[in-house]
Amino acid sequence: MLPMTTVVEPSRPRGTSKLLSADRIVLLVAVGLIVLVAVRWHAYQWDFYMFYGSASDFLHGISPYRGKGLSFYHPPLTLYLYSLFARLPFLPAYELWLFLKLVALAGLFLLWKRHFLKLEHTWRTTLYFLLAYNGTIYSDVVSGNISLFEQLGLWFGFAALLKGRYARFCLCVILVSQFKLTPIFFSLLLLLAPTRPQWKWFAACCAGFVAVFSLNFALQPGLLKDFFSVAPALDERGTLAPGTLAFIRDVFDRLGGPHFSDGTRADEAIFLIAALAVAALSLLAVARYRRTVPGPDSKVIIYFACLAYSLLIPRMKIYSYILLLIPTLHLLGALPRRTLVPAAVAMLVAMVVFPHGNSLLPFRSLSQLFYEYLPLVAAFGVWLGFRRALRHEQPDAASFALASRPSDIAVGSLPTA
Repeated sequence: MLPMTTVVEPSRPRGTSKLLSADRIVLLVAVGLIVLVAVRWHAYQWDFYMFYGSASDFLHGISPYRGKGLSFYHPPLTLYLYSLFARLPFLPAYELWLFLKLVALAGLFLLWKRHFLKLEHTWRTTLYFLLAYNGTIYSDVVSGNISLFEQLGLWFGFAALLKGRYARFCLCVILVSQFKLTPIFFSLLLLLAPTRPQWKWFAACCAGFVAVFSLNFALQPGLLKDFFSVAPALDERGTLAPGTLAFIRDVFDRLGGPHFSDGTRADEAIFLIAALAVAALSLLAVARYRRTVPGPDSKVIIYFACLAYSLLIPRMKIYSYILLLIPTLHLLGALPRRTLVPAAVAMLVAMVVFPHGNSLLPFRSLSQLFYEYLPLVAAFGVWLGFRRALRHEQPDAASFALASRPSDIAVGSLPTA
């Protein structure tokens, strides 16, 4: 008889099976939410409904710029793109739009992992990207907006900028800016991120943007006039549009009564002052960082520009905060525990102490803004954190810059409070 042998299986680390189970559960929840959007086509992707209907009007010679409800607010040139979907029956067009958005999301994660931060497949990673900034990624999938495509174009351009491929970066910024115009702001990175300012490429980027946008006038002058008439009147606020100008207007209406901001220009003046202050402080921080840190990291400058952009532009929808996911993750991975713990405690205290809307306290209306504009508050806090880390007197400024290397940060290894 053969001698009996005992096979000893390698021992598993404690908690491994539990962790894998948590990974699968959170991932299944995330996938389930996406499947829900695909199945309930009659209830979700309302922005795609608007794009599809606007493109149908365009194909029939009707102006889609109604200025109310789910009106069309993009420049006329984009209607040529949306009309490709309007030529299909609605349900196949709906599912195709969702499929392309998921492809864009996968491409975005691939770009982030390959060129910016290491992203480990853990339940904490999935939960972060599912819930961060009031569920910014899921908000884009549910609403059917074009934001994921914009983000893919921007981050593809950022990756090209890191490699010194300025023509590709300019092309990305020019094309992305044709939808909501404000991303042309990132052309300034040509002057801030490279070792030497690229003035010629900056001029080329601005000229290219103007040239492409001029096609609106050449092809659809009547619709361009309609666009300029309805776009300035767009006023979205609160949970779905937590931007700086919307916050200022809501403060005015809380203090002066409903629609008080409609009859004054003071809200726009205050926004302009705040935007100029953020711009000046941001430029000063970047200038000090480039002057004092040997070999300044272009990634850190890109992240800081994303945060400044979110505070500077007048309109910031909830799905636009996808732009801040990687910068925020970088800061969380770079900050020491002695900083994270007080910050987490301060946030918890604020959420506990601030009264909700159903409170009987007389200032409950103002405190409710804290919850409605929590993504904006978080963006401002992360901007302050970056600005402090970039200050020349910060002793670990160089290590903060080095932390942007993809191999140095992983969501699964973030310090926890």
